[in-house]
Amino acid sequence: MAGDLIQIAPPNRRTFLKTLGAAGAAASVTACAVRPPERILPLLAPDPRAIPGKPQMFASTCRECPAGCGMVVRVNTGRPSKCEGNPDHPVNRGKLCLRGQTAVEGLYNPDRFRQPMLRDAHGQLRPTDWPTALARFDAELAKVQAEGRGGDIVWLGQLESGTLDGIIRGWLKRQGALGPLYYEYLCPDALRAAMAISYGKPVIPRYHLERARCLVSFGAEFLETWLSNVEFAGDFAAMHSFGHTPTPAHFTAVGPRLSLTAANADQWWPAQPGSEPILAWALAGEVARRLGKPLQGPQVSLPAAAHQSRVDAGLIAEAALRLVDAHPSLVLGTGYQTDNRGAVSTWLAVNALNDLLGNTGTTVIPDEPHALTLCATQKQVLDVFAPGNRTRLLLLHHANPAFHHPVILSGLYQVPFKVSFASWRDETTKFADLVLPDHHFLEAWGDYAPRGDVAGMIQPQRIPLYETRQTGDVLLGGEGKTHAAIEAAWAGKPGALTWDARLRKGVSEPAAAAVSYQPSAIRHPPAGAELAARTEFDGTGEFYLVVFPSVQFYDGRQANRQWAQEIAEPMSKIAWDPWCELHPKTAARLGFKPNDVVRIVSPHGAANFSLYVTTWIREDCVGVMLGQGHTDFGMFANGAGESPHPLQGADSTDGVWAPQTVKVTLEHTGRTRALANLQPERNQFDKNIALAVTVAEAESAAARETVGPDSFYHFHHPYLNHRWGMTIDLSSCIGCNACQAACYAENNIAVWGRSGCQSHREMTWIRVEQYEGEQAHPATEINPDIRFIPMPCMQCGNAPCEYVCPVFAAYHTDEGLNGQAYNRCVGTRYCSNNCIYKVRRFNWFTPQWSEPLNQQLNPLVTVRAKGVMEKCTFCVQRIQLVELDARTNHTAIRDGDIQTACQQTCPTNAIVFGDLLDPASRVSQLTALNRSYGMFAEENTYPAVHYQKKTKFVLNAPGGQKPYGDGPS
Repeated sequence: MAGDLIQIAPPNRRTFLKTLGAAGAAASVTACAVRPPERILPLLAPDPRAIPGKPQMFASTCRECPAGCGMVVRVNTGRPSKCEGNPDHPVNRGKLCLRGQTAVEGLYNPDRFRQPMLRDAHGQLRPTDWPTALARFDAELAKVQAEGRGGDIVWLGQLESGTLDGIIRGWLKRQGALGPLYYEYLCPDALRAAMAISYGKPVIPRYHLERARCLVSFGAEFLETWLSNVEFAGDFAAMHSFGHTPTPAHFTAVGPRLSLTAANADQWWPAQPGSEPILAWALAGEVARRLGKPLQGPQVSLPAAAHQSRVDAGLIAEAALRLVDAHPSLVLGTGYQTDNRGAVSTWLAVNALNDLLGNTGTTVIPDEPHALTLCATQKQVLDVFAPGNRTRLLLLHHANPAFHHPVILSGLYQVPFKVSFASWRDETTKFADLVLPDHHFLEAWGDYAPRGDVAGMIQPQRIPLYETRQTGDVLLGGEGKTHAAIEAAWAGKPGALTWDARLRKGVSEPAAAAVSYQPSAIRHPPAGAELAARTEFDGTGEFYLVVFPSVQFYDGRQANRQWAQEIAEPMSKIAWDPWCELHPKTAARLGFKPNDVVRIVSPHGAANFSLYVTTWIREDCVGVMLGQGHTDFGMFANGAGESPHPLQGADSTDGVWAPQTVKVTLEHTGRTRALANLQPERNQFDKNIALAVTVAEAESAAARETVGPDSFYHFHHPYLNHRWGMTIDLSSCIGCNACQAACYAENNIAVWGRSGCQSHREMTWIRVEQYEGEQAHPATEINPDIRFIPMPCMQCGNAPCEYVCPVFAAYHTDEGLNGQAYNRCVGTRYCSNNCIYKVRRFNWFTPQWSEPLNQQLNPLVTVRAKGVMEKCTFCVQRIQLVELDARTNHTAIRDGDIQTACQQTCPTNAIVFGDLLDPASRVSQLTALNRSYGMFAEENTYPAVHYQKKTKFVLNAPGGQKPYGDGPS
């Protein structure tokens, strides 16, 4: 009967066992089901040169910015996992910056386009196949030609100076269009305009910092984003670091905010925004007076310059004297944060100064222009989207002008058809009607010439991850045609190297194409009062808006990279967040507190930022970092605060882009948003962490630290063959964070995001700390005395961590390393508590990598699990590879054969690694220097990492200076 319950007898023992057996058999059958095939080696055919388990190295050229550094890419069984600098490349000489290290994250970016995209009838971008996409592209081209509007085709793309440049120009010519507009947001338009006035050629010269005996910069961020930061970092170390030269040159930086470049200066002049041209012409006048030469240009007295710039006249006179006494010297003009309406005039004064000082031909070489000379001006780019523009077909190639110039959006809508060759979605590509996704440069053939005498090769490091095609092949109408064009082009280059040899070397040095230039033909601007007219600012607000570039994100293109977000910005030590900066006196006067959300209002727009309070900005300025605030750029970039670009407007006076032209007001929002500040405190509290000495002290015993009495940690480790050690020169370290990015890439370090950084659970194995002077010698406004100090594991001989581990997971190796047995660790964290250097990291969660980022992992390094402690290992996997090769080939390990990841990438060669038991090794010789010290050596931990104290000049008062240090004076 319906609804009656059926009574089931309880199973007996025999029935239960029969049922259990059937279930087990079913589970076994399920477990034996055929799984989808999983590719272990992503190779079309095995490489006969490949040795399983041993990485291969292939040359390439970095395209993360226009500098064009040479690369060597480490490939593990067909997967690129790490980028290094190419030692044969004359630009970067084997080094890479943070952005170059993140290139593999771009290759494996989860937000890359998987296939072509076509906008449907409902206005949505939908995936399509290549035949359909190319047919639509050809149909649109045919329509444009039928309308007789081939001249209205516009190419707007990233800078190309190699074979692809010729392919693009040839294709545009066949369509009846003008040449390409190469778009680089940070291209120095003011410099080119000034060179056109001074020398008749709108070129970007080559600057030799390493030759200068005195340097003055009016804002050029040459250690961050200006022209070629890795090249300049090495040159700066050769000029300024006591570790590279016994007579360091003096460096003066000018700017309203202390940038990373200015933090490495001996003097910082916090000049009022807009006063840079007045200051530069006053300096030129004083130099001309001391040299007894006439100055053709505006005549500005020192008192007038001091009044308008708020820089002491005595400092200007001293700088002029240093420039006159130094042979040769170098003066640089504006960078992005000082590019206001007076920037061209500043550069004219700089050109006059270098001409007066005889620097042309030694430290300034206009005959070797940088590739950025080929870029379009910002005004040319803005004109493409101006009201009433005639653009019929817009071709976008790795360019994102809508992010930098929100004012172009209405003009972008007006373009009838837009094609993007982007690799991933961005604020401009989202408006495209057709997306023909390009290979990442690590999957493509190409070349790039950063200047006329250097060309770098680009070759595929792996098969393409997705259904993408090389842009050159699309334009040439066939797969592989770009490769053939490049091979033909390189066959005609000077030199006897074969094609295979060129691929291995990765760089060619052809004869430079001479630029018509006469040093004696400099044309000075007429004297006049045009200075005042060009330093006007928009708006009636109280504060100057200072937007400064980012060493991590460049112009914003690296914002969707985990490492760039997780590694703290060098000056603020803030990760993942954009922020605004105010001076403490200004914040107190306005009633703002740290982490308050401040609303910045300009004549062009408004934006909200959390507040960071710092003394390293003028009281009448508010600073905001460039590069964050994306709305449609990927999972790691979207939602990271707001962008400063809507505040800036689109001023291009006289055809020169001037981003720093706004005065703003600040408003309370009543909200707070805590910033992820990874180092809130910069005071050393007399703990002698980052020390400095004078040159005289560095040459005497006074610079040597004393070791305290014996501790209860007994030094009892015998080292039979090696004791690996490291030295770090604080005079050379510029705080660029390249070492941190290299460590992330090499050692499979997990990224925990904004919330993890706020909880101080970041996992970096080497952190770059920043300290401000010492108690006895505090930093001043004129002398910031910023000291950067990398902090890896010290690999102590008497390691406090080893004594407290209850399961012996922390142990000492016979080569002096503090080992960590991951499978033995139970996560008590006693070792972290007992580490006086605080360099151990605990995995609070199981690390996760969004696919395909997991393909970047180094197979030679264990991926740590939840509950495990980890730390710097001195790249033990690299040590073992070299030791294995030495045993196999019956050879000795030479000094320098082993390089840690941080050492290999350091642009200034601040880090040296080697065997402390070898008295002839470089690390032993540096450790024996008088200015060498072990951090907290009084605790008798016997660290294997030694630091060389920083040597620098310090200003005591206007009108006088003397060298100083933390040692006896």
